[in-house]
Amino acid sequence: MIMTANQIVNRLVCLIKLGIDMWHAHGHALDKIVDPAIHQQFVEFRNDHEQHIKDLGAMVRMLGGTPPEFKRDWQGFLVNGITSLSTVVGQKGALEAMRINELYSGRIFAEAMHGEMPGDVKALLDRIHKDEVRHLKMIQGVVK
Repeated sequence: MIMTANQIVNRLVCLIKLGIDMWHAHGHALDKIVDPAIHQQFVEFRNDHEQHIKDLGAMVRMLGGTPPEFKRDWQGFLVNGITSLSTVVGQKGALEAMRINELYSGRIFAEAMHGEMPGDVKALLDRIHKDEVRHLKMIQGVVK
C-alpha cells in the first residue's frame, strides 16, 4: 500500500524524536566513557544522530510538514532513564545501556522502512539504519 505524504511525515517525526532521544542518551553516556578511543567514537555517534535529525527534518519540510522541536518526549525519558541508571556503574554500565538503546533504535529504523514510500525517503532511512547497525556493532565489540 502506498503511504500518503502525511503518513510519511508522521513516521519521520517519530524518528526525529527518537534521534533527539538518542542524542541526549549519548550525552549521558559520554560523561562515563573514560577510554579515549571509545569516547571519541561516541562523540562521532552523537554527531551522526545530530545529522540524522537534520536530514529527517529536511525531508519532513520537503513533504510539507514541520519537524518537532529539539526536546525530549516521553520516549526520551525512557531511553535516557535506562542510560542514566546504567551509567551509575561507570563506563561498563554506560556501554551496556547504549547497547540496549542502539538495539532499540536500529529496530525502529528497520521497521520504519516498511511500506511503499518515495525512493529518497527510503534511501535516507536505509542510510540511517546502516549507521545504527554500525553503532551497535562497535558497542557490542567493546561490551564483554
